[in-house]
Amino acid sequence: MSDLVDQIIVRVREERFRRGWSARTLSEMVEKQGVVFPRAVITNLENGRRELLTIDEVVAVSDVYGWSLDWLVLGIGIQCQHCQDAPPAGYRCIYCGKESEDDVIGGP
Repeated sequence: MSDLVDQIIVRVREERFRRGWSARTLSEMVEKQGVVFPRAVITNLENGRRELLTIDEVVAVSDVYGWSLDWLVLGIGIQCQHCQDAPPAGYRCIYCGKESEDDVIGGP
């Protein structure tokens, strides 16, 4: 398996665990994006029995997680498309879970 595919699979698996999702839940969420992504495929990817991802799968997973493609594929750029990795002061992004660096609402 290529290092790039390995890195993508690790990011997808870690986020699935962080959200407390089963492989079935991720499968259902991706399939709502119009891409067939059976639970068995996810399991096979995570266990190294499948060594490739289609572009459609990568784009759909990125959309489900609310991630930018450059972050999912390369680990660079913004992660969260919703808060741009910078939620407003005093808030937590409901999509990525990141908290603002300012803990005071309204700033200084």
